Amino acid sequence: MKTSCKLLIINLFSVAVAACGKSKRTDQAERLTGCPLNTTCSYSFTDHADFDKPAKIVTGDSRVFSYSGVNTRLCSATSTLYFKTGLSNADFNITGSQITSGHVLYNFTCACCDYISQELVGGEIKGTRVSDGKWLVKAVVLLGTPSLKRIDTLKINQYFTVK
Repeated sequence: MKTSCKLLIINLFSVAVAACGKSKRTDQAERLTGCPLNTTCSYSFTDHADFDKPAKIVTGDSRVFSYSGVNTRLCSATSTLYFKTGLSNADFNITGSQITSGHVLYNFTCACCDYISQELVGGEIKGTRVSDGKWLVKAVVLLGTPSLKRIDTLKINQYFTVK
């Protein structure tokens, strides 16, 4: 009896030590990004979709993720980011060259702004399915002028839910 009790304690201790040694994924260990000051944000995705310019989701063969930020103090200035992946993916990685070649769409509208046109000039977007209706997405999207000079960076580390 004494021996089996000792073995049980040793096994439990070994399991506890092994569990403590497991590392979390880097994406999940990082703090989620918040919405900028005076802005209302939404993070969603739509299956069997695609996107069309200037910023419209249409029926298609992909999964389209959508970020929208509306500045409530600056005449409802709206930043919208769309990106798409395959429907069967459990995770994805969109590279800088894919960002600039049409897998990603960025749109900014502002009725009262003196605005310099911004285009997608690079970055990276990674996503992992957390559950059927939830994805964790980490994005760093570089925005710049038509001459490819970087002027802004959009950073997102947030959960996107099904729309």
